[in-house]
This record gives sequence, C-alpha cells and structure tokens, in this order.
Amino acid sequence: MSNFKDSLDEIDCIVPIPLHPKKLRKRGFNQAEAIAQGMSKVLSIPVRTDILKRKTHKGSLTALGRMDRWDSIQDNYEVHQKDHLPKHVLIVDDVVTTGATIESCAMLLKENGVTTISVATLAYAEKQF
Repeated sequence: MSNFKDSLDEIDCIVPIPLHPKKLRKRGFNQAEAIAQGMSKVLSIPVRTDILKRKTHKGSLTALGRMDRWDSIQDNYEVHQKDHLPKHVLIVDDVVTTGATIESCAMLLKENGVTTISVATLAYAEKQF
C-alpha cells in the first residue's frame, strides 16, 4: 500500500479545469488555474494548460440539478494536446457541486490515453436537488 506522498510523486502534471475564453476575458483569471499554480509551487509538479480546452460557453451551471448539469456539460471540453499525453494527471477545480465537470473531463482524458486520474478541489458546494 502506497502512502499519500508516494502517490503525489507519481503525478506527471496538474491540469486545471479550463474556462471558455469568453468567460476568462470577463473574469480576468481562472480560479482553478490559480489553485493549480499554487499547488505546482509546493509540489514541484508542472501545470499543463494546453491539454484540456473548453469548447462551448453555456453560462453558469449553478442552478441546474445533477442530470441537467451532466447533459449540459457533455461535449463542452476537448483534449487539445493529444500527442504524448502524461500517464498520471491531477485535475484541479475550484468548487465541486455535482462532479459532472470533473467526471466529464476525466472520462475524456482516459479516452485519450491518460491511465490514472487524481482530483483536487478547494471546496465542495452541497446542493439540494
């Protein structure tokens, strides 16, 4: 059985959940990327913002239930950098509500050859559905 530190040593890169360029311009920064950059400094693991891209901008999902979020998030992301993908990726998001975004991105990465997915989030927003 490996310990927590050993599992961190196996991570090839940190991949923050990307924002759509329109939302990024409006907000001025990506919270998930800021968290990932901080983790990178502490853990000495590189951040890769070139792997996942957000294709569509459908507005906030905060008012949607789990199934509606899942339906809405499908096909929102793409693997942009398919050549030489790392084997173990740490996906970082700022807040997890239903997990639909992380699950969608993780499935997409797995479909494109990433073998191990780890997840880190700063907060969990409990929502009554």
